[in-house]
This record gives sequence, structure tokens and C-alpha cells, in this order.
Amino acid sequence: MRYSIHRWLVLCLAIALLAGCGSSAVKKVDLVWPLPPEKPRVRWLQNISRASDISQSSVSKFKESILGKEDEVSLMKPYGLCTDRFGKLYVADTGSGRVFVFDLNATSENDILKFIGESGQGKLLQPIDVAVSDSGDIFITDSKLNTVYCFGKDYSFKANIGPGEFGRPTGIAYDRKNNRIFILDTVNHMVKVFDTQGNKIAEFGKGGEETGEFNRPTNIKVDKNGYIYITDTMNGRIQIFDENLNFVSTFGSLGQTAGTFARPRGIGIDTEGHIYVVDAGFDNVQIFDQQGNLLLFFGQPGFGPGEFWLPAGMYIDENDRIYVADSYNQRVEIFQYLSDKDSKSSSAEAGGE
Repeated sequence: MRYSIHRWLVLCLAIALLAGCGSSAVKKVDLVWPLPPEKPRVRWLQNISRASDISQSSVSKFKESILGKEDEVSLMKPYGLCTDRFGKLYVADTGSGRVFVFDLNATSENDILKFIGESGQGKLLQPIDVAVSDSGDIFITDSKLNTVYCFGKDYSFKANIGPGEFGRPTGIAYDRKNNRIFILDTVNHMVKVFDTQGNKIAEFGKGGEETGEFNRPTNIKVDKNGYIYITDTMNGRIQIFDENLNFVSTFGSLGQTAGTFARPRGIGIDTEGHIYVVDAGFDNVQIFDQQGNLLLFFGQPGFGPGEFWLPAGMYIDENDRIYVADSYNQRVEIFQYLSDKDSKSSSAEAGGE
């Protein structure tokens, strides 16, 4: 009883202090890359692990800091992720065997977090990656079941895509220009292409080191022009193909220095065509131009904001927000790419040029 009264008194004091301090009680973290005096190009925004990371009053956050978190469902081992046009973030969580759906624009706390694949037909075991079509259909690869599922916009099961087709489906990407779904079959070193109704259209690739061949590809992205970017993981490179599935170019090699790859994973393209590659070996994200020249990298090993522990998948939305699955830190880290205009604004705010 004394302990409960003590906690109640501490909470009352904390709320009073918070009311007196106002918003200044919470210190904002401002991380950018590269560091001043260089123009900032990437800014850390926030981390998401659970619903309360998205919407929570300042009072309840301060209460949490005093009394600790109540039991709350949170990410266990996120891998692949994507967003849709309505502000929803989909995260394939291999640790809990389901897909988390965070509504970043939710007006009610009850609508912030939903789940896909928890039970019934379409129950997931080890979801790896997720993609959403313009019609709202949700496609999920499950590497344990060797299956790709399609769910409707209401999260109900719709179809099994390519039954019997896959040795181990992993990375998946939606081709908005041509309304197609690209799926990597990692153990068969192939890419398989389907329409959004689940009909197989094409496949390409085989095991090897030559151009157009793969060694355990893991992640894939299709840009707005239909170009296909594939993380050819064990070959330590990125391969690029055009919308007709013809090889275009490749860059990268296995190594331990900036510009090479140790364990390349997630890949994304911003609105200016820069290529982002997550590296689970370096615990960072490297940014390249279309010719494969290294422009910048951000992140380092650790547990704080802007740090990673075995990062995996990534996604860049139409507003150049960068989402990275920080797997062993059990969270998604969100960053913002800063264009020349954004970069100048950031420098001015920081007292720069």
C-alpha cells in the first residue's frame, strides 16, 4: 500500500512538473548527416516499435518515464517493410510471425496498430517482406512456409500467389508503372514476376557470378520508371535491370571499406534517383549515385537514435522519408532525405549558411 501511495505521489509530482515546464521538458534529438559545416542530406526523425511511439500525450509519456512501460505489443525482429499512399506503415516481423500495420495518420489510438496473418487462412509463420499495390492489396512473403500471400485492404486473406513456385521467397516489390509484383526466390537464385491477380508473367536469373546471375539475392526495389534494383547479397553487389527485364548495370563488391558491401540487405531509391543500400555487416546505410559512386553513408553500430544493430529491409516513400528495419534493436528507424532546398533550410535553422 505504501508503495502504491508513493507511486501515486511521484506521478502527481511528475505531472505538476510537466505542466509547469511545458513542452520544453522534452529535449528534441536533432541528428543529421553529414555533420556541419557540410550541407545536411539525411535527418533522423523517430523510432517506432509500438503504437505508443506514434501517438501519446506528453503527460502519458512522462508517466511512462517515471513508472515504466505497461505491457504493450511491440516489434520483435522486423525485416521487410513498406508504406502505402494513406500513411500506413507495414512491417513484416519475423520474430512474432505477423505483419504490423501502423497507421501514422490515425485519429484514434485504437486505430494506430493492426495486424495481418495472426490466424485462420493465411496465418503467417515467418514473414520476410511486404508490398502494397495501388488497389490496396497486400502481398507478403513467408520464407518458412515457402509461400506468398495476398490480403485485401481490409487485411482478410485473398489468395496464395504462385503455389509451389518458390524454394524460399524473400524480397518483394510492387512495380507501380506496370502494375506487377516482383518476388525473389533466394535459394533458386531467381526473380519471379506476377500480375496483381497472381498470374505468373516471367522469371529470370540463375545461380552464378556473371551479370544477370545471382548468389542468394535478398532484397528488391522497382523505381517509378520500372527499373529493377536487386541486392545480390552473396555476390556483394547491386544489379539493375530495365522494365523489360534486360540487364543494365551492376556495382559493388564484397569488402570492408566504404563503398563495398559486407552483408547488403535492404535497398531503396529516393525521388532524385539516389540508391540506398542497408548493410547489416557495417550497421549503416550507404547512398550511391546511378553509376555506383558512393555519396554518403549514415548510421553506426549501437542502440541510440540513428544507430543500428543488424539492420535489414528498407523503404523510401514518395516524400523521401526513409524507413529502416533495425532488426535486433526491435524497431523501425525513420529518416528524411533533404533536397537542396531542405538542406538550406536545415543549415539556416542550425545557424549555418
